[in-house]
Amino acid sequence: MNRIKTCFKSAPLLLFWSFIYIGTSTCQAQSTDDNASPSSRNTKSELENSMRSLKVLAYIELFTKEISKHNIRLNKSGGNDYITIEFIFSDLGVKYGDLFKNTIAIALGSNIDSIVKLEINERLWDDLSDVDKASTIFHEVCHDLLNVKHIHGDRLNLMHPSAQPRNMAELQIMTDKFFRDYKLGRVKFFHEGFYVHDYTKTNQPFITKLK
Repeated sequence: MNRIKTCFKSAPLLLFWSFIYIGTSTCQAQSTDDNASPSSRNTKSELENSMRSLKVLAYIELFTKEISKHNIRLNKSGGNDYITIEFIFSDLGVKYGDLFKNTIAIALGSNIDSIVKLEINERLWDDLSDVDKASTIFHEVCHDLLNVKHIHGDRLNLMHPSAQPRNMAELQIMTDKFFRDYKLGRVKFFHEGFYVHDYTKTNQPFITKLK
């Protein structure tokens, strides 16, 4: 399991990138992974986890820019301008049971204005394309930070429960569509608990490509 924390300022939005460090080393390959020493395998695993974390942070930063671009004001909590970002990688099927084995991520910080807390399924994450990863993070941050429910009727909306963009241009269209609906009051909010995708109830993955 990999855990990382950072924070950003709620108004104006400002990511706070401190104390993020990746240690790397360069060496010649002398053996296969099966024959590698435990320490070298651990170093490789730590590096992979660090790269995962930086990618998630990059997607979160990209989404905060979208929030700022669309002039969305975030709630302050307890007079604090900063919102903490925390995410962990774990095997959701092992941790929560078979109903969650095809869930890619869960928004655990919903209805808590001071934190964005995501749990990401490490068993599925690495097999996603970059656009799938970006759209997943965008979608989950909307659940977590804005407390928005799914939008079922519009497959071109970021908050559709199963539609996924085929490329970054399509993701931009879906994101813009969501923010337009958000500002026009066309979204529904949930007011307690954390949010889990409906599709986990039927044990189905929620990512499907747009046709």
